[in-house]
Amino acid sequence: MDQNTVILELLREALKPRPPDHLGDLIKIGLPLLGGFAAGWFTLLNTRFTLRRDAQKRYSERRRDLLRDVQKNIGDYDRTYRHQKAAFDALAETKNSPEEYNKWFVRFQTLDEELRTKAELFADISGILLLLGEADADTALEAYREATDEWFKKSEPTATEEQKAALRPLRKDILEKRKRLMEELARIYRRDA
Repeated sequence: MDQNTVILELLREALKPRPPDHLGDLIKIGLPLLGGFAAGWFTLLNTRFTLRRDAQKRYSERRRDLLRDVQKNIGDYDRTYRHQKAAFDALAETKNSPEEYNKWFVRFQTLDEELRTKAELFADISGILLLLGEADADTALEAYREATDEWFKKSEPTATEEQKAALRPLRKDILEKRKRLMEELARIYRRDA
């Protein structure tokens, strides 16, 4: 065979139709598609996880802020109640001194009105607690509100000794209900922290 014949044979062999290599074609086309598909799913899942985590973080921060507002409002109310209670006690001690009595009477009336105004916050606080799904805390809040409301109605500056004596158990009841409320709020706050 001469050189030309060999070249012609090689050309015929090269140009001869071959059966298709499906597996090779599948690998050449499929691997990049599969890689793109896997990368897309990974990106989707990662984005969803990140967004969900960020949303949960924002929710937790907002929930904590609302609980701080609840705590602040209850603290303000409780502080006013304690001041009013102290003014009530001072009125009893200064009955014989008209000048002192009048000073404490004005203070008591001011605190009494302030206490009544702050009692209106209980509806807002209750709404926040229910919105957050904290029914136990709302129940404790309602018990505290009812006890302080009873105090508010019965604590008259002109109360007799018998009426004042009847208020002593109510004071203990208020302290117990306040303690229960604070325990509930602390439980919620610890759980969310």
